[in-house]
Amino acid sequence: MRRAVLRLGVCLCLLPWAAAAADTWYVDARAGNDTFDGRTPASAFRSIARVNQLALKGGDTVYFHRGDVFFGEIAAKAGSPSRPVVYGAYGNGDAPVLCGATSLPVTGWTSAGRGIFVHDNVSMTAMNDGEPANLFFNGRVLTPARHPNEGYLVAQAVTGGNPGSHCCEYSLVFTDSALRMPFPRATDLVGTHVTAYDPYGVSTREIRSYDPATGRAAMDTLRGAAFIGNRLYFLSAGLAYLDADDEWYYDAAARRLWVRFAGGRPPAAGDTLLASSTSFGINAWQTPHIVVRDISFRNQKIAGIWCIRSDDVTIERCHFTGMKHGVQVWGSGGPPEVRVRLVRVIGCRFEHTLRTGIDARNLEEGTLRGNTFSDIGIRNALGQNSKPDQWRGYGYYDYGIGIQASGINTVIEENRMLRCGRQGITAGGPGVHVRGNVIDEPCLSYNDCGGLMPLGASVHEENIVRSSYGPFPQFAANGARGIYPDFRSGDTIRNNTVIGVVVGIGLTNAKQEHVTRNTVYGARVAAFTMNRKTPGPLQNTVTSNTFFSVDPLACSLRWENFLMEPDASDIDSNRYWNPYTEFPVVRQKPDSSSGELLWDLRGWRGTGHDRNTTAGFATLPHEYRVFDTLGVSLVANSTFETGLQGWFFSDSASIVEGVLDGRCVRLKKNSTGGKTFWTMLTQRLDTANTYLVRFSVSDPSNIGRVAIRFREDAAVWNVLHERLFLTTRARREYAYVFRPKAQVRARLECVSSNSQYWLDNIVVTRVNAALLPVDSLFPILVNESGAARRIDVPRGVYVDLDSNLVRGSVVLAPYSSVILVARDGPAALAPPPAPRVPRITLWPNPTRGAVEILADVPGVHTAVLYDALGRRAADITALLEIDGRGTFDTSTLPAPGMYILEVCDTHGGRHFTRFQRL
Repeated sequence: MRRAVLRLGVCLCLLPWAAAAADTWYVDARAGNDTFDGRTPASAFRSIARVNQLALKGGDTVYFHRGDVFFGEIAAKAGSPSRPVVYGAYGNGDAPVLCGATSLPVTGWTSAGRGIFVHDNVSMTAMNDGEPANLFFNGRVLTPARHPNEGYLVAQAVTGGNPGSHCCEYSLVFTDSALRMPFPRATDLVGTHVTAYDPYGVSTREIRSYDPATGRAAMDTLRGAAFIGNRLYFLSAGLAYLDADDEWYYDAAARRLWVRFAGGRPPAAGDTLLASSTSFGINAWQTPHIVVRDISFRNQKIAGIWCIRSDDVTIERCHFTGMKHGVQVWGSGGPPEVRVRLVRVIGCRFEHTLRTGIDARNLEEGTLRGNTFSDIGIRNALGQNSKPDQWRGYGYYDYGIGIQASGINTVIEENRMLRCGRQGITAGGPGVHVRGNVIDEPCLSYNDCGGLMPLGASVHEENIVRSSYGPFPQFAANGARGIYPDFRSGDTIRNNTVIGVVVGIGLTNAKQEHVTRNTVYGARVAAFTMNRKTPGPLQNTVTSNTFFSVDPLACSLRWENFLMEPDASDIDSNRYWNPYTEFPVVRQKPDSSSGELLWDLRGWRGTGHDRNTTAGFATLPHEYRVFDTLGVSLVANSTFETGLQGWFFSDSASIVEGVLDGRCVRLKKNSTGGKTFWTMLTQRLDTANTYLVRFSVSDPSNIGRVAIRFREDAAVWNVLHERLFLTTRARREYAYVFRPKAQVRARLECVSSNSQYWLDNIVVTRVNAALLPVDSLFPILVNESGAARRIDVPRGVYVDLDSNLVRGSVVLAPYSSVILVARDGPAALAPPPAPRVPRITLWPNPTRGAVEILADVPGVHTAVLYDALGRRAADITALLEIDGRGTFDTSTLPAPGMYILEVCDTHGGRHFTRFQRL
């Protein structure tokens, strides 16, 4: 019997599922010792070097003591499918730190003047190596010396040509006379770097020659011809640029380090000065089946965790800061393609990483969930490969992105992004699902970018993107977007909320995209844009979206085609809202040879698009509440009763009667293009003042437009303010308020391409006015959590865009939003539609004298007249108090123009109509 049991035991040991017992190892940077056995906290190892000597197997765990800092790079060991190797933490306190930096001396520094200190015999990675070091002083990342210290310079001239070595590389010379004074020697610039900026990225090259007498510098080839036109640049990698606190420069040949320490003192005992030295915190090269949790990674040169062709990797609750990429997960594009399967990054925190938070490529069945990101790639002189190498010099493709992911069947959800230099999330591929992410302040270093960038064949839904503006106003038309498929196809973009951006959703040559049920609120230029740059129809579907603008200059849809061929896209059942203007709803450039077409909703429907689309019901003439006018009009001849004195027009202008009121001016074109009718204002515009503009207009073509523009009376004629208005056959009265951009002498321009139109009553006057709070007139409420939430409504009574009454609070689904419109106050000048709208009839309308009023409302409570600016003009309650009928003499009103009649019924309902007094 004893012999039989022994044989059974031997057989059990040989079975494949009878795995060896797992081992647990402990590492303590302060109390440990590498001569110990590492089996218990009391006998812990001390260093990463000792951990790397372990022959770890599936099921083993390595614990690092909390509160300790460990220097070096872990060479990960592979586990097995059901028994991963685990790297974790034990003890109490903060997460253990894996630091990728080495200490530099804090004593022996010599003053070099101007607050700069120098130290010899310093061992660091050279500035022009493939992956240069970064420097950290007392935990604070320092900046490689650059000029200017923030932002960019503008070259006076850039010239050059293609040397023939590459389709997109140019041999360039730039001139900037402002360089002569700070850099009086040729050696100040020669051998240093110039980084050129354009709307699409940056490129870095070496300066080969410099003439300090002229400020003229030549460089080797630079990718990107946009520098020739845009001329934005900065200089780096030179000792001459070391002129600000927290900047540094390293001369590798001399092994000499210069630093300008904040406070003007060198390091002292107790300070820490670190230079990144190891490439990774954990190097998982073809190392599958590992788990990393509860560890902080700090100051590595390349990545905290480098996971290359390693399947089944879980990274949980880790913290990454001070390296180029927090986590890099790569397969290979092949052929054949090698995907990385079952990689999970969950609940981690990424702060101040210098290029990306997560850089994941060729994923399959990956999960990136519940991570937070802040300050990702927002400093252009950090995290760069300083060796000049065209686009890659400052990371064009992977710079400033919270999550960059490509592959198949991967979930990216419930992550939070705050302040990214480029995109919050760039992701795509079949089965890639991006959901429930909240992105705030992307596009801090680039204009041509977006909060979300779908990469094709993916689903992006229920995400929230806010505050995407871009750093350079001169490139505003190129971005920044909330959601930005760029030359992609086959994405589904639905149920997302985009708030406060330049462009809400921008499809650049993207095809077969499905854009539906999204909400875009507060876009500055356009809520939605679409263009085509390559042959073939776009075949995009854009339906059931809400495009709500609160900028009078914003349009709802901008569509540009650069090719002369028919197009096909389904655009229908969207909502276009702008309380401050009805025109233009759509700006369209049909092809490269056509001029831009501007449509109101009715005209746009006539093209066959958006036949089931609705427009907003709440209208305001401007963004201000006017209390009183101050002084006289700044237009000397505003009614044309005495002719055209003081006005100028290049084509035909004449005085006519009987079209508007009294005498008015008729403007008729004799040639093509837009024409300007203008006069000088009698007083300078002042940025401290607010101004009212009022005018009457009529257009026999019934399809025209006119722009009101104020321009500086100077050689450059800067535009101080501009607003665009629709002109129709029916007379229109416009009034709005603005504040100029500069304090200058200016002229008023009326610009139009109409073949003929009439103008009258042009008034510009100072007013006492207050800016209306958009967030109380038209608030948007957002639920950025994964569960339904009850959210308080601002004080007052509101309706949603379906005319449902909302007050007190509202329940919102996860990652959803609702836009509200105030029913009380200035926003109620035009009420929301209701199932039954009581009728108020006025006849005749327009009128010069008496008007008959019939108010078919359930009992009249009050009846008040307001002018177009919302000021009370007359109380006519007594006329309608019995049966809702009365006659009112309009000649008693203070001036001709548009008036609003408000009738309040006894049930609390408010009813409005308009009439015009001639």
